[in-house]
Amino acid sequence: DTPPASEAATGSVAAAAAAEPAEEAAAEPPVAAAAPDAAAAEEPAAAVQLSEKAMGKRIDRAMKDKRYADVLALFDEMLATYKEGTKPDLEVVDAVLESKALTAGVPAALQMLSLLAARFPGFAAEASSYVAVMQACIAGGDSTTARSLYESLLASGKAANHDIFNTMIMVYCSSKDFDGADQIFAEMREMKIKPKRITYLRFINGCFKAKEAERAYGKLQQMEAEWRVPSEQDYERMFQHFVRLKHKAGRDMCVAGLRATGSEVMLRQKIPEMLRDALDHVREEPEAVLSLYEAAVTTGIKVPRHEMHGVVYAHIEMQQPIKAFQQIVTICEAGHTPVPRIMETVATELCREAELVDDAYYVLEARRTDGVAVPLPAINVIIEACAQLEDLDRAFATWGELEAFGLAPDVQTFNALLHTCVRTREMGSGQRLLQRMEAAEIKRDAQSYFLECALLMRASPRERERAQ
Repeated sequence: DTPPASEAATGSVAAAAAAEPAEEAAAEPPVAAAAPDAAAAEEPAAAVQLSEKAMGKRIDRAMKDKRYADVLALFDEMLATYKEGTKPDLEVVDAVLESKALTAGVPAALQMLSLLAARFPGFAAEASSYVAVMQACIAGGDSTTARSLYESLLASGKAANHDIFNTMIMVYCSSKDFDGADQIFAEMREMKIKPKRITYLRFINGCFKAKEAERAYGKLQQMEAEWRVPSEQDYERMFQHFVRLKHKAGRDMCVAGLRATGSEVMLRQKIPEMLRDALDHVREEPEAVLSLYEAAVTTGIKVPRHEMHGVVYAHIEMQQPIKAFQQIVTICEAGHTPVPRIMETVATELCREAELVDDAYYVLEARRTDGVAVPLPAINVIIEACAQLEDLDRAFATWGELEAFGLAPDVQTFNALLHTCVRTREMGSGQRLLQRMEAAEIKRDAQSYFLECALLMRASPRERERAQ
């Protein structure tokens, strides 16, 4: 029977739908066949095998960057490239042993050393290999393990060298066993190995890390006595450490060493720079400022004005008011004018005790006796201290000594005297001072007018009328 028209239409659509997958299926084989070729075209070329020398350079770079895990991974790649009868370079093995010791510990590094010896019959560990493993003992100061490695080296029939002893000194110093570290010098001499410059420096640097400046100084003395002379850079670094640790003798010894090496120019540039840096922390470390300043004076370095004023603050932080006062005198001798604020600060420190004011005056009296000029700003500081003490008699007595010192008062002198009158409410004396200023043709400054106003405010009504 002939199907209805609707069924015929439905059947034709179904047939068409069935035909499309069939056509796609027929077209698929060529695509599938081409897929392997495309994949082959996209596949990267096989990695080029690096030479042993190139891999060694990679390991060296990784060691410099302290990428110890990368060192071990690179060496694993290298192992597959060694042919029978060959062996890795000693430098590569030492780098691998050090990396293993630092990441997994000394036992793991020694186990690796045994495995390498088993795999490469021609390989034999040298002193440098034990030095590499010993690096893991430095941070923790594991002198017991370091000594064991040293004994293992000797038991293997290999001779110890400077590197093994230098590393052992670092380990002992890290553990703060300085007597043990010093004994290593004796062991070296017993084995006919003379300590080198770097051997002494290893000990000295270990002392600096432990803040043992006196031990470092003693070893530096021994170093120079045995003609193991430090270099210019060595002296510079030690100088900075001695300054930091406030060791005067060591600091001066480094200065003398730099002079002997002809490097005083470097020192003249370095000390002011260090002094400026130290002044940023003058409250926390005033001794460092004073130590650097003393070094500058010893070396004959001209210290800038700002840094000289900073030394005053360092003495104040150290509760040394007389030395702070003497620094004011030094500033004047250098041709500088002391900053008024600093002069006032020193006066405040002196007035804590009346005896301190007397001591400051005796400093100037001693200079006059020795025929040395006395700077007027120093006298003004003493008068200002008397003002803060509210001691009118002492202030005017000091003023009366100006002629004996060969000095004439200036506006700062009269300001200090006026301040004394204000503090003691001596209106009449203050007015007489103002008249003396006018007679001496000393021009008043802002402070003078301020003190005159303060004087009038403290005066009685009758005294104000008289002043007018």
